[in-house]
Amino acid sequence: MALLGDLQAQPLRRWLLQNFEFNHIEAFPQKDDPYDRVFFAAKLPTCIFTLTKRRAERKTVLRVHPGKDILAGSPSYSFFPEEILDFDPATACIPLLGQKEWDLARG
Repeated sequence: MALLGDLQAQPLRRWLLQNFEFNHIEAFPQKDDPYDRVFFAAKLPTCIFTLTKRRAERKTVLRVHPGKDILAGSPSYSFFPEEILDFDPATACIPLLGQKEWDLARG
Protein backbone atom coordinates (compact mmCIF):
# COMPACT_ATOMS: atom_id res chain seq x y z
CA MET A 1 0.00 0.00 0.00
CA ALA A 2 3.02 2.28 -0.08
CA LEU A 3 1.90 3.25 -3.57
CA LEU A 4 -1.22 4.94 -2.18
CA GLY A 5 0.35 7.18 0.41
CA ASP A 6 4.03 6.81 1.27
CA LEU A 7 6.18 9.84 0.60
CA GLN A 8 8.90 7.95 -1.26
CA ALA A 9 6.24 6.66 -3.72
CA GLN A 10 4.98 10.18 -4.48
CA PRO A 11 6.81 10.57 -7.84
CA LEU A 12 5.53 7.19 -9.08
CA ARG A 13 2.01 7.84 -7.75
CA ARG A 14 1.85 11.25 -9.45
CA TRP A 15 3.19 9.80 -12.74
CA LEU A 16 0.62 7.00 -12.65
CA LEU A 17 -2.23 9.43 -11.91
CA GLN A 18 -1.15 11.68 -14.78
CA ASN A 19 -0.45 9.01 -17.38
CA PHE A 20 -2.60 5.99 -16.64
CA GLU A 21 -6.11 5.09 -15.63
CA PHE A 22 -6.53 3.10 -12.44
CA ASN A 23 -9.41 0.74 -13.16
CA HIS A 24 -9.89 -0.50 -9.60
CA ILE A 25 -7.97 -0.38 -6.36
CA GLU A 26 -8.61 -3.00 -3.69
CA ALA A 27 -7.03 -1.96 -0.36
CA PHE A 28 -6.33 -4.29 2.55
CA PRO A 29 -4.96 -2.20 5.45
CA GLN A 30 -5.22 -5.05 8.01
CA LYS A 31 -1.73 -6.05 9.08
CA ASP A 32 -1.97 -6.96 12.78
CA ASP A 33 -3.96 -10.22 12.65
CA PRO A 34 -1.91 -12.82 10.74
CA TYR A 35 -5.09 -14.84 10.05
CA ASP A 36 -6.86 -11.87 8.48
CA ARG A 37 -4.09 -10.19 6.48
CA VAL A 38 -3.33 -10.90 2.84
CA PHE A 39 0.09 -12.45 3.48
CA PHE A 40 0.18 -14.53 6.67
CA ALA A 41 3.94 -14.24 7.25
CA ALA A 42 4.31 -10.60 6.17
CA LYS A 43 3.00 -7.86 8.46
CA LEU A 44 2.22 -5.49 5.59
CA PRO A 45 -0.88 -3.67 4.44
CA THR A 46 -1.55 -4.53 0.81
CA CYS A 47 -3.34 -3.15 -2.21
CA ILE A 48 -4.15 -4.66 -5.57
CA PHE A 49 -4.68 -2.39 -8.52
CA THR A 50 -5.15 -2.61 -12.25
CA LEU A 51 -4.40 0.15 -14.66
CA THR A 52 -4.53 0.87 -18.34
CA LYS A 53 -2.98 3.51 -20.50
CA ARG A 54 -5.25 6.53 -20.14
CA ARG A 55 -7.90 6.67 -22.84
CA ALA A 56 -11.12 8.24 -21.61
CA GLU A 57 -11.94 10.11 -18.46
CA ARG A 58 -13.36 7.47 -16.16
CA LYS A 59 -13.56 7.35 -12.39
CA THR A 60 -11.48 4.91 -10.37
CA VAL A 61 -13.23 2.83 -7.72
CA LEU A 62 -11.27 2.19 -4.52
CA ARG A 63 -12.60 -0.30 -1.94
CA VAL A 64 -11.20 -0.68 1.57
CA HIS A 65 -11.57 -4.21 2.93
CA PRO A 66 -11.44 -4.92 6.68
CA GLY A 67 -9.51 -8.18 6.25
CA LYS A 68 -7.98 -10.38 3.56
CA ASP A 69 -11.16 -11.05 1.60
CA ILE A 70 -12.62 -8.96 -1.21
CA LEU A 71 -16.10 -8.08 -0.03
CA ALA A 72 -18.68 -6.42 -2.27
CA GLY A 73 -20.03 -4.41 0.68
CA SER A 74 -16.69 -2.92 1.76
CA PRO A 75 -16.56 0.90 1.93
CA SER A 76 -15.68 2.41 -1.42
CA TYR A 77 -15.51 5.66 -3.30
CA SER A 78 -14.82 6.79 -6.82
CA PHE A 79 -12.56 9.56 -8.03
CA PHE A 80 -11.01 11.11 -11.10
CA PRO A 81 -7.20 11.29 -11.04
CA GLU A 82 -7.41 15.09 -11.17
CA GLU A 83 -9.47 15.09 -7.96
CA ILE A 84 -6.64 13.36 -6.10
CA LEU A 85 -4.09 15.82 -7.50
CA ASP A 86 -6.32 18.76 -6.46
CA PHE A 87 -7.09 17.27 -3.03
CA ASP A 88 -3.43 16.75 -2.13
CA PRO A 89 -1.23 18.68 -4.57
CA ALA A 90 1.91 18.21 -2.46
CA THR A 91 2.00 14.41 -2.28
CA ALA A 92 -0.99 13.15 -4.33
CA CYS A 93 -1.92 10.66 -1.59
CA ILE A 94 -4.87 8.42 -2.37
CA PRO A 95 -6.86 8.21 0.88
CA LEU A 96 -8.66 5.12 2.18
CA LEU A 97 -12.24 6.32 2.62
CA GLY A 98 -15.85 5.63 1.81
CA GLN A 99 -17.85 7.79 -0.61
CA LYS A 100 -19.50 9.86 2.11
CA GLU A 101 -16.09 10.68 3.70
CA TRP A 102 -14.55 11.48 0.30
CA ASP A 103 -17.41 13.85 -0.55
CA LEU A 104 -17.03 15.52 2.86
CA ALA A 105 -13.23 15.82 2.56
CA ARG A 106 -13.51 17.45 -0.85
CA GLY A 107 -16.01 19.99 0.50
